[in-house]
Amino acid sequence: MYGPALALIHAEAFSDTFRPAFDWLTEQVYAGPRPARLFDLGCGDGAWLDFARYHGIPGAGLDASEAFVQLALARKLAVTLGDAARPLVPRGTSAITALGEVLAYAPAGLAGATQAAAQALPPNGLFLFDLIGLDVEGGETERHGNGWTIVAKTRISGARLIRDITVTTPQGTTQETHEQQIFDPRAVTRLVADAGFSCDLLASYGPCPLLPGRFAILARKLA
Repeated sequence: MYGPALALIHAEAFSDTFRPAFDWLTEQVYAGPRPARLFDLGCGDGAWLDFARYHGIPGAGLDASEAFVQLALARKLAVTLGDAARPLVPRGTSAITALGEVLAYAPAGLAGATQAAAQALPPNGLFLFDLIGLDVEGGETERHGNGWTIVAKTRISGARLIRDITVTTPQGTTQETHEQQIFDPRAVTRLVADAGFSCDLLASYGPCPLLPGRFAILARKLA
């Protein structure tokens, strides 16, 4: 998942997807316990971690893609290869984020990440993530960049979203298939609340709307 070619293109073309939300995200982290410390699940190339660090929030991250980890390490970030479903949350973490449907990847990581967050976060600690909702639709998209083309064909199969991705560069063509789980927002809210969090259901990260058919949960650890 996210091999070298796709990771590089993602960093170039999609890394800024949530950038309009970064100021708002920073405010949410600072609204929690101090000192603020961030742990980002599925951190990708580290764009959000890098922004948070610049604004005084130290942190760490993990990603399941070796290619993404290498891109994040190039930013001199504390990022390791790992599974968001079984994260080892660093001591002192006050906020855990998982942006970009990270916890929807099969096998679904939501339950494991929620349990880890409940065990690691202090009272009022932040757990913020987005998922794919019931009204998501399939389709096909094509994007072009400097020497590359990426075609993504998305289909729905039961409670799964399946995305077939073809990447063409001067070095050749690679293909990946990503599978993600589709969630009922009400069930997710119950799961997170039962783990000891207050929950707000969101359609955007502050000024940054989520993609169609997605929703977010802003959860804070109860005392």
